[in-house]
Amino acid sequence: MQVLNYIPVPLVFIEPDWNIVAYSSEVAVQFSLSSSLLDWTDEESKRKLQRLIVPKSTQKIELNLIHKDGTLHLYDIYQKWQEDRYGYLILMEKEQSSQRLSFQLQQLRQQLLAPPEQRKQPEIGKPVDPQIEELASKLQWMEDLFLQIQPDLLEDRKAHFISQIFLHLKDAKTIIKNLEVKNKSQ
Repeated sequence: MQVLNYIPVPLVFIEPDWNIVAYSSEVAVQFSLSSSLLDWTDEESKRKLQRLIVPKSTQKIELNLIHKDGTLHLYDIYQKWQEDRYGYLILMEKEQSSQRLSFQLQQLRQQLLAPPEQRKQPEIGKPVDPQIEELASKLQWMEDLFLQIQPDLLEDRKAHFISQIFLHLKDAKTIIKNLEVKNKSQ
């Protein structure tokens, strides 16, 4: 594998099996040393990568890629293939707001994947505040939505899913702030 120091853009040179032949120094700063593009790709994005980054494709795609520090970042991937032998990928990181969303989605995904016994359960017999019940309902709704998001569906209905997530996150934040105020006054 070769680092191309003279290329001023984040460029990756790959083979059809996604093995990395070379990459620019811009890429070397962000990603760990690896022989495969799959190693930099989030688990949920791997199928999408395998389906859409293929010889003869010129389609721009979005993928979640993992930086050296383990954080997820959303990228636009532009591809150009030289016959069926080599692909040139330009990796353009999305805006900061998209990065924050990716980070929040990563945190929520980790929480959702936690074993049930590690999730905090309410004590039986304690009266439950109606705001807590509403918050639980909002969070359950978001969990159900996250379980429905599949890589192939994400592209088709991304705007709808994201707007619904933000709406429920905003409601959940309001409930949490109200509970904080309520607890401080007690």
